[in-house]
Amino acid sequence: MSVHLQRALGAIIAAIMLPSLAAAQGESSVYTNIDDACARRWLPDEPVMEIACAGAEGWSLYVLASDHGQATAYASPDGVRSDWTSPPTRSPFGDFHDVVEWRVRDGAPMATIHRYLHHTPADAMEPGSADQTLHTLVVTALDSSGEPSACPVAFVNASAITNANEVARFVADNAAPGWDCAREPMRIESAADAAIR
Repeated sequence: MSVHLQRALGAIIAAIMLPSLAAAQGESSVYTNIDDACARRWLPDEPVMEIACAGAEGWSLYVLASDHGQATAYASPDGVRSDWTSPPTRSPFGDFHDVVEWRVRDGAPMATIHRYLHHTPADAMEPGSADQTLHTLVVTALDSSGEPSACPVAFVNASAITNANEVARFVADNAAPGWDCAREPMRIESAADAAIR
């Protein structure tokens, strides 16, 4: 485990032990629904749809949807758009949930949390298996003055971690501001990874 990951996970432990920490810093959440109000267009010569939605405080959210999976990108209020991001693949099919949580501090969005659903149909598994859906929370850092304007900070395994939303919010509030987009995103795969007992 890298030193950076150890420090980040140590901070998660501290936050869970001191639940008033995040609230004291004045963070809040606002939400975007990916719905009929969002613009949709098919990309030429591809079975791929791009969905564009207005986000928080002038930010925009983009979703690229194909038969097998989806990716997201963000554009700052100045129009600087990030690269496409999707979580590590856990199944043959996947899509993002239709609600995006924006973490805001002092009126400025600093991160998003977006749930990705990994689908494996029963016929792709052992006989007698049921359809399986696994969940990943994608924490993305936002930087309106940076280029790229957004990049992934962490992938939180919400199928294995009971309080994954709390973990993702803490990472968004404490690791996303000032995150170096040249770093590999953290992968928080289990309660043991997050040192949550």
